[in-house]
Formats: sequence, C-alpha cells, structure tokens
Amino acid sequence: MVYLHKNWFVSKFDTLIYSYLVAQKKLSIEKIGHFTVDKPLPLADKENPHPHLFSCIAFVADKKAATSVEFIDFCASELQKKNSLITSDIESYFEQARQFINIGKPFTMPGVGMVSINKSGNYQFIESDSAIKLDMPLGASTAYETEAETRKGVQNQQRVLMRVAAIAIGLLILAVISFLVYNFVADKASTVTVEATTNSASTDTAALPAVDTTSTAVSVAPPQPVNDTATYKFIFEQTGKRVRAETRTMKLRAFGNYAQFDSIVQADTLVYRLYLEVRALPADTLKKKDSLQRYLKRNIIIE
Repeated sequence: MVYLHKNWFVSKFDTLIYSYLVAQKKLSIEKIGHFTVDKPLPLADKENPHPHLFSCIAFVADKKAATSVEFIDFCASELQKKNSLITSDIESYFEQARQFINIGKPFTMPGVGMVSINKSGNYQFIESDSAIKLDMPLGASTAYETEAETRKGVQNQQRVLMRVAAIAIGLLILAVISFLVYNFVADKASTVTVEATTNSASTDTAALPAVDTTSTAVSVAPPQPVNDTATYKFIFEQTGKRVRAETRTMKLRAFGNYAQFDSIVQADTLVYRLYLEVRALPADTLKKKDSLQRYLKRNIIIE
C-alpha cells in the first residue's frame, strides 16, 4: 500500500485510487461517475513525491457507471487478496461513500479531490486545495469511513443470516424435488423397459446375434447385422454447467441408463451435452427418438 505522506492515514482504497489514476489515467466508480487524467501530471520532487491530481482530472457524473474491473484487479494485487473478497469490499466502500454524498457530506479522495452533490441533486467534482486534508493527524479517518465501518458490520451480519436462511430453504426444496423426480423416473424406467423388450421380440431374429441382456433398459436396441446398423448419439439436454451434467448422468445411471456427456464450444461458450448412445438401423432412429422423448420428457437431437 502506498501512503501519500508519512503524517497521513487514509483508507486503503483512497490511496489505491490515487495510485491507480497515476498509473492508468482513468477510473470509473460505481454509480458515481468517470475520472480521467486529461492533462499532464504534476511533477513530483523529494518534498512532494505524490503531487495533487485535482488540477488535471476531468469528471463525468454517471449514476449508471460500474467500477472499473481493472481497478478491482489492481486492488487485489496490491492487497494480496482474492478478487471476490476485494470486489465485495469495494462495493461496500463506494456504497457508503454514495450514502454520505447524498446526505451532503463530500467523498474525499486524498491527492485527487472530492465529490459532492449540488442543489440540483447531481454529483460534482471539486477541484480545489480544500479537497485535500493535508493536516489529517496520524490515526484519524474521514467521517464517512468511521460510520461506514459501523454500518458495514451490521450489513455483514444481515447478509450472513440471509445466506443461512437461503441455504436452508434451498436444501428443503432440493430434497422435495429429488423425492418427486426419483418416483417419476422410477415409474418411467419400468415403462421403457417393457417397451424395449416388446420391440426386441418383434424383430426377425433368424439371422441376428443374441441380444446383450447386460445392456441398460434405455440403450438396448434390437440387434441388427453389423453392416446395417450404426451408433447414434441421442442428445437430450445441453447445459453450461458441468455440475449439472455430472449430477444428471449419475442419476440416470442409477436407474440403469448409461447416460454420458461431452462438451463443445458454441459461440465462444463451453456447452455440455448429455446423451445416450444407441446402436440401431437408420429406419429405427425416429422410433427410438420418440420413445426416449416420452421417457425423459425432453426434446431429443440425434447425432
């Protein structure tokens, strides 16, 4: 962390805002606006190694602005913390800053300037020496930072309680859904097993090899001469989540269906395809497709 002066004590993000603007020349702050260094930086010297930037900053208020992703990465690198933790801290910090701005207390960024709200309710950037508190004593902090810490503690407690409640409700819903799906799939599995057996019995078996009785109920196809049959992928689901693909295939295998999945890239996005491999005559593929669609309650794509 870089401090602007040995007698200053400022927020870690205040200091990083200064350092980031010096290095990158532009910064967006969530729901506040955009800061751009549009003039040459003041010269630094031994007595003033970190000169004020307010004279070379251009500010555009924008209540729809999002915090620069590069600034979040910069803070994570400087503070040696995970991006997810830094993102949460930065969001809370700027949220507190906006709350203070909106009640008439300026948001001060040492070495940069300060943002306040005018009579019209718009944010404005003040470019003056008064924006920098050079006489801030060691161990002191800005008014908004002191109260922000108190509010942050309360908000964190509320977030924890909400997350615990959400997890409990989610587990209850998952248990109910799992029970219903289990009963539904079990009934359908019995139906498809009977249908597959009936189809096999109606096939001309005079010139065909014996049916492999170890195959699963869904993936069994009427045995055909090798030269006349082919293996088809019956794709019944596509998802962007690997966990979903693994969980779904494991459940189907538990019911005797040898489900599999692979992955492809579609429009720069990794997509997982869940499928059953079935060996069948080309003329039988539509019948197999209809049977699987009734069983899985999904649209089937044959590949």
